[in-house]
Amino acid sequence: MNADDDSKLLISDGPDKAGEAPADYLIPPPPSSPTMARWYPRNESVHIAGLSIAAGMLYVGERLPGKYGTPDACLIDPRKTVEWKADYTQDHFHTDWPNYSDASPRARGAYLRWLADGRSSPEAHISNIWLFFYGLERRVVIDAVADHSIAAEFGQIAKELHRLLKHYGAGSSDFTRQCYALLNFLDFSPAPARLYERAIPEFPPEAGFALYLRIAIGQAIADNRPIPAELALAWARCDPGVKLGAAALRYPDVFRPLFLAQYRHVFGDGLTITAGRRRLGYTYFPASHALRDEAGISLDIGDIPDVTVLSEPAMALQKIIDACTPELDAHHRLQHDVLSGALAGTTVALYASPPDTDDESSAPSCDTASFSLELLIVLAQAEGVWRDDKLALLDRHIGSWGQLTPARQQRLKARSRLLSCEPVPMASLQPRIAALDQAGRDGVASNLVAMAQAGASLMPEEVSILARLFALLDCDMAQLEQQVHAMFGAPVIEPMDRPASSGIKLDLARIAELQQDSARVAALLGDIFSDEAAHPAPAVSTPVVEESALPGLDAAHSQFVRKLLARVTWSRAELVAMAGQLDIMLDGALERINEASLDAFDMPCTEGDDPIEINPEIHERISA
Repeated sequence: MNADDDSKLLISDGPDKAGEAPADYLIPPPPSSPTMARWYPRNESVHIAGLSIAAGMLYVGERLPGKYGTPDACLIDPRKTVEWKADYTQDHFHTDWPNYSDASPRARGAYLRWLADGRSSPEAHISNIWLFFYGLERRVVIDAVADHSIAAEFGQIAKELHRLLKHYGAGSSDFTRQCYALLNFLDFSPAPARLYERAIPEFPPEAGFALYLRIAIGQAIADNRPIPAELALAWARCDPGVKLGAAALRYPDVFRPLFLAQYRHVFGDGLTITAGRRRLGYTYFPASHALRDEAGISLDIGDIPDVTVLSEPAMALQKIIDACTPELDAHHRLQHDVLSGALAGTTVALYASPPDTDDESSAPSCDTASFSLELLIVLAQAEGVWRDDKLALLDRHIGSWGQLTPARQQRLKARSRLLSCEPVPMASLQPRIAALDQAGRDGVASNLVAMAQAGASLMPEEVSILARLFALLDCDMAQLEQQVHAMFGAPVIEPMDRPASSGIKLDLARIAELQQDSARVAALLGDIFSDEAAHPAPAVSTPVVEESALPGLDAAHSQFVRKLLARVTWSRAELVAMAGQLDIMLDGALERINEASLDAFDMPCTEGDDPIEINPEIHERISA
């Protein structure tokens, strides 16, 4: 052996024996160290055992230690054997914490094939999705801590997490919860300042009381700023301590403007909250066993209060929601789309809609016309001057509104029939009126007066209706009197009681703009309330109550009884308004009426507190 030749090292197997040559052995070189795994970013392809995986976002290599030195579960080691015929719709890992290195060849093959198929198959077993999630988790909570430049990938990782939620969130609440937890870690590392000044994103119900909202609310409290209306709405929808009710959940597009209007009416610029002692914190607990510890990973989100421990703000939001309930209930009763699930016993209106017509019910012009009709019919019903034969007149007027498409006209005709058979409580109009700015209210009021111009004259009860409309809209009552006088050249014969003028001036340019949405409706109020001469109709079915029918009542209370008997049930808010018109207090009036009814018939006239029902037997006796 050449002493200078160090390419081989031979060793003799013991002393030489006679006649035998020594046996030489080759000592193998020391084994090479496993290569460190590499992260394949989004959309970078990797080939494993002939299979191409194009979407990236994987760790591939021979070594990737976890937090405690053990191999990370997400590592794809190309040296491991793989069975390609495995079905990824089946569970081949047989554990709640899948690990690629420890898995069977069949489980590895199923996982790789799911990745190669685009990791989107809805039939894939959740164990495959967890294993892929572990890699995203490691990239965020381990690699990004050591290399801050990796934070530039957070947007792509967040997008991938949302994609996974879309495909697999519904099948696993645990996976959904962990995904949102990691998204919180991504979004608030670090937390942006003054989130309460930004547009509020939408949060699905499964997100719970989102960390985004808790931080935004806490920042507003810490900065001594009121909670904006939009932020309060998102809070009400997400806080488990606040109950929305079935109608608010079913009609979110109706609930939103009602809540915002009521919230601004009560709190102005927003609810002001005093900070509590408890500070808001957030700790992320990794799902992968290779990264877990008992303490978790804490986020620094600033020194802000934790609103979840405060009860009074949630109670204030609940009161706002409760104030919206009458209008939501009315919308529920007037639901027109049978396919969306009308409840048994609900009155619906079916109407023919032109084919290939988009849903136009939310168009501004349709909203304006619909609200005008609703306001008109509800007031006519409340005054006891509505008759079903007016529907034909409404149909003719709606058909003449050229600014509305045929589909919108059909929808309004159907809605007028619903309003005719199921009256809307007067109180339910208040939140919708509150949502209008003053220019909008003045425009509606001006439209209503213009509608009356088609009539030859105005009866006192018709002026009373206009007065109530002006009062509801909080418009200048003096303006009404001036317009009525200008229309007919003389004051109304009987003076009407009116509240003090609000002093609001009409914005004529704004009114003209709003009136474009109700073109050619000038004849409507006259036809509805003043068509008796041209269209003879039977007398209104409201029972005539002689003062002697309930002895002891003065003129005001007798008139109140007359209005009371126009319907069999009333909301308390409606009767409060009705009593106010007669300058009497509701509770005292009901007490006097029931005493007179007990004296005359040995039974009260009304029952209940809200709603207030008319005793049907009393109704029959007085009407006889």
